[in-house]
Amino acid sequence: MNYFAVAFLALLCATVEGHCPGEYGVNECAAHSDFKTVPTQYADLPILDLQTKWAPLIPLKEFEQGSDITLELTPAYYLGPSYNTAIMTYNGIAPPPIIRLKAGDNFKLTLQNGMGDSMGVENYNDFQLPNTTSLHLHGMHISGGRPGDEVGTVVNPGQAHEYYYEVNPNHSPGANWYHPHFHGSTSLQTGQGVAGMIIVEDPPGYLPDQIANMPEINMMLQHMGLEDLHEAANVSGSVVFEESSMVFGNATTETGNTNLLVVNMQYVPKISVERGKWYRMRMVMSSIEEGLAWEAPEGCDLQLLAKDGIYLSDAPRSVRTMILAPGNRADVAIMCDTEPGVYKMPAVSRGRYFEYNTEGSYSDECEWCLSQANVAVLEVVSSKSGVIEAPLEPFGATLRRPCYVSDLTGLSAEQVGTEYKLDYGPDDTVNGVAWGDEPRYAVNYTVGSVQQIYLDNNGKHPHHQHVNPFQILEIINRTDMVEFEDWYRDGDWHDVLQHITKKSKPRIRWTADDFTGDMLFHCHILSHGDKGMMGQFSLEGESGTEYYGAQLRGSCVSNSQYLVDPGDDGDLVRPGVVVIERRPIPMWLGSLCETYYMLPWC
Repeated sequence: MNYFAVAFLALLCATVEGHCPGEYGVNECAAHSDFKTVPTQYADLPILDLQTKWAPLIPLKEFEQGSDITLELTPAYYLGPSYNTAIMTYNGIAPPPIIRLKAGDNFKLTLQNGMGDSMGVENYNDFQLPNTTSLHLHGMHISGGRPGDEVGTVVNPGQAHEYYYEVNPNHSPGANWYHPHFHGSTSLQTGQGVAGMIIVEDPPGYLPDQIANMPEINMMLQHMGLEDLHEAANVSGSVVFEESSMVFGNATTETGNTNLLVVNMQYVPKISVERGKWYRMRMVMSSIEEGLAWEAPEGCDLQLLAKDGIYLSDAPRSVRTMILAPGNRADVAIMCDTEPGVYKMPAVSRGRYFEYNTEGSYSDECEWCLSQANVAVLEVVSSKSGVIEAPLEPFGATLRRPCYVSDLTGLSAEQVGTEYKLDYGPDDTVNGVAWGDEPRYAVNYTVGSVQQIYLDNNGKHPHHQHVNPFQILEIINRTDMVEFEDWYRDGDWHDVLQHITKKSKPRIRWTADDFTGDMLFHCHILSHGDKGMMGQFSLEGESGTEYYGAQLRGSCVSNSQYLVDPGDDGDLVRPGVVVIERRPIPMWLGSLCETYYMLPWC
């Protein structure tokens, strides 16, 4: 942003301070018509008018379940809280519709690139080719090869590509998401809002009725950071998000902030809940850089159900603070027993490295939060029934689990592969090697094995891996703040992990399960990935091989079987489901069999 734009914006904000009428968050704060003018060159584009502050949260649209899906990358014009600009979208809307699936579904998705010509420059391991794209289904346990989630696919402007996805019957139900993943344009496209939610549904009868019947509040939290997006656009040669295409200033939302956190592309929207009623908030942190720790108002009970699309073994877990690194998801049950009114949902920490970045330190001031103190407001309305619903009962320990997320924490070092040390750095490298440099593969692994990674420098770089999620074994250099550490317990499953301290060093374990081929990993600060902070493992052996040791540590469900028989009324135990149970053998022999599973008596 140039000096004159900054000066104009500062003068404008000073002039209109206190414009929004009434009490905080009670009345919508709509933009003046002067700020709704669309430049002539963008007049034919779809208009996304999302300027109003404290407007009711707009529910996300959904694709028709069971039908083929088409995503077209096209521009639209965004009327935002502090600036108006052309942005990229899927199908002319942002966020795009939810893809809702059932475990065992196979579906076709056509990605069309409607971004005109192939303008831009080629800068390998830097921002490049802004109109070239591909697709990643983030968090899905599916093949990373063609015709599935092969992110190396190149879809140039004017081209289309058909993806075909096969979802195993035992796929963990939960919230995942989809976004572009072409190397060099990932952060520019995703950072504009080209990102949507995927929900793998809970099978009927899988959850207690109290959990299964909660109304959903689906939330795409998007980081709109102009400094990062301008850098990506200028280096890559984009004209969609360049500075000259923007109109700054919006009197009625009372913000000159250009480093925004929006919910469903709305600025500080209003989320309405009935007093005493439980709701399930599904949150996706679609962020190219910033993490977020935020809280519910006093009088609201937060119960964490799942992270990164996998239920906690101790669900529900009482938490005070919701912590989302770039790429994370969380399912949180919320119930407010407080007087009707509008309450703030404050950001207690945000930023690339969060604010609480040294062990034992806590600050009442959050420098990053000053420009946007609240992510949303919560409107509590009177109960229609007059009943305060009962507290949630524990259920996580009794759930049938897919074998690929079978507990790995009790394994001995001899039962796990050689630990791989993964250091994101220095610069935009992994262990000093940039993406595309030799060697091509960091490590070759055999499917059916359990592996362990030591994450150095994790507090600065959120680790994400494709295909196979991972389990926290331990975190070295935790804080002494329970309100944060309750979020990161040993044994929890993730596919993105950034601990809240800069000096944290987690150990994680994961199962090389079923799928052979390339398994990508990278820092989920997406600009770091675009600049080369990525690597990949090679998964070798016979496709379809599962980790045998999971069968011996307790019941779990194989990849070829459903968590619940879809052809019946949903009881958890039924003849049609083949569930792998603990074998009735002595403990000492079970330990031996976990290591030497080919022995005939195992």
